[in-house]
Formats: sequence, structure tokens, C-alpha cells
Amino acid sequence: MIDVRREPLPDEVDTVVVGTSPLMLLRAYEQACNDRSVLILDRSEIPGGAWNSPPLLGFESVESGVHLIENRRRVYDFLQRLGIELSENDRHAGGAIGPLGIPLGFARALSFWGVLGKSIIGRDFGNAWKSLPRAIRSSMAFASGFRYPVGGANEMVARIIDRLRHHPVDIQLDCEIDHVRLDPDRPEGVCLSSRGNVRFKHLLFSSRAHCMVRMGETELVPKCVSRKIVNLLIRLKGGGGIPVSYLEIISDPQLRRARDVTEFVRPLMSTGERMLCIELRGDQSDSEDRIIETALERARRYKLVGTSCEIMETRLVAFGYQTIPERELRRLSESHGSLNGVRTTDFAEELVGVLKDLDNVRR
Repeated sequence: MIDVRREPLPDEVDTVVVGTSPLMLLRAYEQACNDRSVLILDRSEIPGGAWNSPPLLGFESVESGVHLIENRRRVYDFLQRLGIELSENDRHAGGAIGPLGIPLGFARALSFWGVLGKSIIGRDFGNAWKSLPRAIRSSMAFASGFRYPVGGANEMVARIIDRLRHHPVDIQLDCEIDHVRLDPDRPEGVCLSSRGNVRFKHLLFSSRAHCMVRMGETELVPKCVSRKIVNLLIRLKGGGGIPVSYLEIISDPQLRRARDVTEFVRPLMSTGERMLCIELRGDQSDSEDRIIETALERARRYKLVGTSCEIMETRLVAFGYQTIPERELRRLSESHGSLNGVRTTDFAEELVGVLKDLDNVRR
């Protein structure tokens, strides 16, 4: 269990960080390395943001986010220096186009080039320009191995928090931010929350963990895109099926990706049991029973669930969120000297930015 405080806030800090995703925690680490006092706030009772692994189906640490860290050597080396043990994810990782199985690196490269092509055909040149470097980078790295924290997302968050304890960083959960009020004349402001108010010189917020910001009487309201992710958790027993640590499913109308999260759950599952998480695509307006039935049918088609598997339990996990588009995030960040928006939709790319900033600190 990660020990964090739920106490009255300090009167003043150098930097307030909104959200406890791994990337925001690492941004807080970078701020602390700049000798700034840091306060991290999150309205959730569990740190980790969208990466957190809540109790589900009677188990702890059930990863319902189906995460994967992009195969970038610099990112892996840094995570290992933080004490995060990584395992090879290649053995049962791959992609699928219909019945055809392909290497995971090739599947991800193909997926990014597909997004690029679709954007060009749809004349969405802004998204095409943004997709181009990801398509090129994934093509260059597709032969490299994928790795992931041995203890899953919870272990990664816990290790980063352990590192933060060596710096002047305060983490407060279960803290609802009402709004942030910026000083129109100076690069500072005040954060008004359910646990009190705190003045700051810098505010870091992510594209997904943000709050209402006011400058004087003006509300700096970002244009957000609302999204919904639906995952199906399946507790299986016996019956074979292809062992899959991670699977990208290309162009399937129902299934997007799948991951076996058995090794992450606590307590350990009984011998012969597995926990599979499948992310679903598209409109999920059918009844829950129908959604599960259709998803299981397609999972069997990909041999994720063997024909003789016993389905012990299933659970749909749906969560909605709002994302600030990159242009709006940049506009909001540039509106005041104390604001800094962090794009959290690409963990590896943004972490490389953190590493560059840390290198500048060391110099």
C-alpha cells in the first residue's frame, strides 16, 4: 500500500502538480530536482491516475487499463534506475489482423501508419503531422523488444513515490480542487480545494487531470474532448487458448487490444486460472450482457479464450475522461507564466522530455 497524506494543505509551495499518473509524478520529481517545494494533489483515493489498479473481482492490482510502454531504450534505462524491475514482454506479445498473427512491433508500426494514412485521406493534416513522427519512430524500433514493470502499474507508481520521498514533495489524495485563481499581474496563483487553499508559483496539470482556471474574473476554459473507454475483465479457468501477454488487434470492429494481467493481481490466482483484460471499441450502447457475449465470441475467434475455458466471472469496467487537445493545452499553458500543461497521452514521448529537463538540471 502506498502511504500518502490526507491532511490540511500548506499555505504556500513553489509548485502544485495536479494528478498522480506516473508521468505527473515524474514531472514532480523533475521539479523537486530543481530545488522547488512540490505539492501533488489528486481527487482520487488511489494514486496512479488512469494507470491505477483498483480491487476488482475479489483481487487487488487488477490492471484494467491494458497499458504498454513503448519500446524506447532510454525510457527503460531510466525506469530501471528508479528501481523499477522490467520484464521482457516479447514472448507472448503480438498483433493480429483477422486470423493472421504478426510481431507486436510491426503491428504498432502498421497501426501508426494506418492512422497517418486515414488522417491524410480525411484531410486532417494537423493529426497527420502529429502522427508522422510516431509512425517513423515505431518503424525504426519495431524490431526492438517491449518491456513492462514486473509488478505492473501499481509497482511503478509505488517506486516513483518512494523516490519522491527523498525530496521536498507532499502527496495529498482525496483532495477535490474547486478552481485555480491566477494573479493577473504576477506569475503566481492560489489553488482552492476541499482541504484548504495553497499559493503557488508554478502549476503543472495534465491533458487529462486538469481543473477550472481563472485569471481575475476571466475563466480560461479549455476545449475538452470527452472520451469513454470500456474494458472487459474475464476470469478464466483451464481450457487452453493462446497465452498472450499483450495483443494489438488491428481494425477489429469490437476488440482493440488484450492483455493477460494474471501476474499482477494479488493474492495470486489459483493454479490454472487466468485474468484477461480486453479493451473494447466503438459504441457500447447494447445491454451489458450483450456486450459481454459479443466480446467473448470475438475473443474466442482470436483464441484468447479457449473453446473449453470455463468463464468464472466477467466484469465490464467503463470510465470516461476529458482530454485537452494539444493545441488547447498549449494555448492554456501560454496564457499565464505560472501554468505548464503536460500531454499525458504518450507516456514514452513525454518521459523523454522529462529526461531532457533532468539532464539540464544536472548540468
